[in-house]
Amino acid sequence: MSTNFEQKSLSSFIESIKRILNLSAFKTTVDDIITEQYTRAIQDIDSELDLQINLVPKGKDLNFLLDYVNQNIQSAADQVADNIRQEIQRGILNGETTDQLAKRIKFLFKEKKYHVRIKAILRTETLRANNLGTLEGAHQAQASGLKLTKWLDVTEDTKTSKICHAEHSKYGTPEQAIPLDKEFVVKADNKTIKSQYPPFHVNCRTVLRIKNESS
Repeated sequence: MSTNFEQKSLSSFIESIKRILNLSAFKTTVDDIITEQYTRAIQDIDSELDLQINLVPKGKDLNFLLDYVNQNIQSAADQVADNIRQEIQRGILNGETTDQLAKRIKFLFKEKKYHVRIKAILRTETLRANNLGTLEGAHQAQASGLKLTKWLDVTEDTKTSKICHAEHSKYGTPEQAIPLDKEFVVKADNKTIKSQYPPFHVNCRTVLRIKNESS
């Protein structure tokens, strides 16, 4: 009976923690950031190519991206709640006091890995929004009669991943540009990475660039 009561109490406590960690209050801010990056990238393509044809955001793609980003952020918060549950269960099995359980939870909240993960998600998805906007703007521009291709602007330093080093070698100059509808394909660490645009991994910094073959 005691074990059953403890399990019910633990479940109730975890649900309360999840409600506290629910990041829906930040959804508007996140949506604004992602939308701004996506929309600005489309506007930049319009300006860069001097089209003056009023390129517009594609609502379906943007809405899908917004849902994807918010789900990733909430997933990080839910992981914290699950780890709290595991810590409490370990403490109960060890016969710890309420104060000892509280110290476990306090220590868990101090860990930086959760903050780092959320920041990485925001950084990565902001880049995704910008590159998606660039590609969408290019597709709209190409529909007006231009011949456009795409290449990758890779930041090369000690933080550059093997994936992006490979991307740079294969697609890193305007002369190595490929058609807009083709995927960038490279192999790194025995894995084949395929994508229409960056990011190619978490914390990716690679930027999609457009080349006007008509000029």
